[in-house]
Amino acid sequence: MELNEIGEEIKTQDNMATENPIFILFDQIRYPAKDGYGDECVYVDQSSDAYEIENTKEALVEFYKDDSWFPETAEKLTKEELFEEIKKHRDIELFDVYLRKEFKQAFFTKKSAEQYLKSNRHHFKNPLIWCDTLWRNYEMQSVRNALIKGDLT
Repeated sequence: MELNEIGEEIKTQDNMATENPIFILFDQIRYPAKDGYGDECVYVDQSSDAYEIENTKEALVEFYKDDSWFPETAEKLTKEELFEEIKKHRDIELFDVYLRKEFKQAFFTKKSAEQYLKSNRHHFKNPLIWCDTLWRNYEMQSVRNALIKGDLT
């Protein structure tokens, strides 16, 4: 992307009600939390070394639907019955986890952040594009303003 295109995108994008916004790409990493103190609950399959983590029973059903032990009559069963069938074959437990945001990249535009994520999605487990401010970061504000004014071209 050319510098003048970046400046135009900065001028015309939604600033998310934020002065001097910057868009940060995080990967949210799950860590165990004390019961009742997590950001979310996840189902964990502890049956193998490469355990699987899913947020919902439906996601677990989707993940295991191609396994040889999965019932052939699955379409006749309720989601709860399918979940019980999975529990017969896998060691599934519900855990509280908290999400720690791990910084990956920063962008002047949300569009650029989204394009980067689209091309590199396979490197992330649980990505999040966050809008923050360059408040009192005069160096970055100067670069951002120069892009907007076209002073760098």
